[in-house]
Amino acid sequence: MRYIIKLDQQKVGNVTFVKEGLYDALYAQCRIPDGIFRLYMETENRFESLGVLAPESGSFTLRKRYPSGKYPLDENAEFFVSQTDPWQIYHGKIQNIPLKENISVMTDGCFRFCEILEPDKPLALLPYFCLCRPYLLYGRQALLLELANESIKNACAEF
Repeated sequence: MRYIIKLDQQKVGNVTFVKEGLYDALYAQCRIPDGIFRLYMETENRFESLGVLAPESGSFTLRKRYPSGKYPLDENAEFFVSQTDPWQIYHGKIQNIPLKENISVMTDGCFRFCEILEPDKPLALLPYFCLCRPYLLYGRQALLLELANESIKNACAEF
């Protein structure tokens, strides 16, 4: 399977997955500015960091092998590179309800709040539980709350 890699919504390269027996091989190659960039993958239900790209013959590449099925892919999988982690810790409120625990937030056209599920801690997103969906963030079980409505986004405290 072959996918496009983006940087700031611009196509910068491709990533290919090939079945090799009990493994899936990933090969990514892109043309990006000099720097340390990490390749990320996002599907509807998961977000993963796949690794750091290394300079090679005028471009940046990443080669890895994973046990087959570790990263289930579909046609909607998106790949992008970034120099910083797109998920940032959020210490604020949603609709004047303070969040008691650390929540990660990504603002890529909408507010996406993600809470890692921990058995010994109460859910900070409990007031919004019916609006959340299961998600895997860096391989850990989590809840994802997506707020796309402008009025709801405006109700969130600045961070």
